[in-house]
Amino acid sequence: MRSSSANRWRDLGGAFSAAVVMCRVAIGLRLMSFPVLLDRLRLRETMEWAEPECIAQAQTDVRRAHRLLPLAPNCLLDSLTAATLIRRKGYSVPLAIGVRSEQGEVLAHAWLGREGACGAEGFRLLYRVPNED
Repeated sequence: MRSSSANRWRDLGGAFSAAVVMCRVAIGLRLMSFPVLLDRLRLRETMEWAEPECIAQAQTDVRRAHRLLPLAPNCLLDSLTAATLIRRKGYSVPLAIGVRSEQGEVLAHAWLGREGACGAEGFRLLYRVPNED
């Protein structure tokens, strides 16, 4: 019973942390240029690469944060928030932005990970930070 209760509190703590970061990112997207925001969030710095479990937990925390805030899910906001949460744990994760053409429309998408990441199929990579060199 205790472990279940502890897990719920940990999940709630992750959602609250993500909500705070998400507010910071949302304000930054409106007030700063994208390169300045990346520098402020320290997302250009390369550290040890995050494990898939760490990335998945950050993405779960971001989804839970949306239940606490009046902000609609948005791939750029969500990816920047998750990348910042991962960075706070001392790891890096590639943040990618790509485009594709669909029925004469240009669609943009942001995701964490490499080009073959789930949800990124068919998108042509335009920008990645930090570089994986």
